[in-house]
Amino acid sequence: LTLNNDFGQALSTGFKEAAPRFGVQIASEYSYAMADRQFGSIVASVKKDNPEVLYVSGYFFNGGPLVAQLRAGGVTAPIVGTEGFDTDKFIEIAKSAAEGVMITTSLDRDSKDPEMRRFLDDYQKKFNVPGDMVAAATHTAVRVVAEAIRKVGADDAAKLREAIAATKDFPTATGRISFNSLGEIYKAAQIQIVKDGKFRHFAVIDDPVLLAPPTR
Repeated sequence: LTLNNDFGQALSTGFKEAAPRFGVQIASEYSYAMADRQFGSIVASVKKDNPEVLYVSGYFFNGGPLVAQLRAGGVTAPIVGTEGFDTDKFIEIAKSAAEGVMITTSLDRDSKDPEMRRFLDDYQKKFNVPGDMVAAATHTAVRVVAEAIRKVGADDAAKLREAIAATKDFPTATGRISFNSLGEIYKAAQIQIVKDGKFRHFAVIDDPVLLAPPTR
């Protein structure tokens, strides 16, 4: 189930390209618009298809209603969402239907990694709400740039770019960051699951073959 914009289509394309390598057969594909909040026709079609699992791209304000309507419509297949669902607002909207939904993201709420733990604790103290993937990714980007400025200063744009590009195994709120020659990132991917109304650790994907970014 794909959000019909660049974000959703990119995820859909990547999923369809990788699926055959893992023996995954795509039974059907449906798309929806950014403004959509009613998904009756999609729910009816999905229920008829009776899939073993659903891959759903989108944002929390689409995903919340979509997941709620899928469950209300009798669709019981496991749901795997994307980082666009990574906020407590998704759970607030989907309510009990969010339980058991898994998402791919870059933030592990249960991590014992010092940088991740520090970010989560500091964010909660400062804003009195849990940190999410967007906040963690923003924090990560600022940390990478700040570290480059610390090394080479901010006066020479070319040197600053080189310092950012040379980032390797740098600890951040979303894990250790490295870039390849194209500026593509390499880091582990987190799988979170909604359990008892909260995002919790489910798994981590750290296989270097699966995570290898494009090189050309």
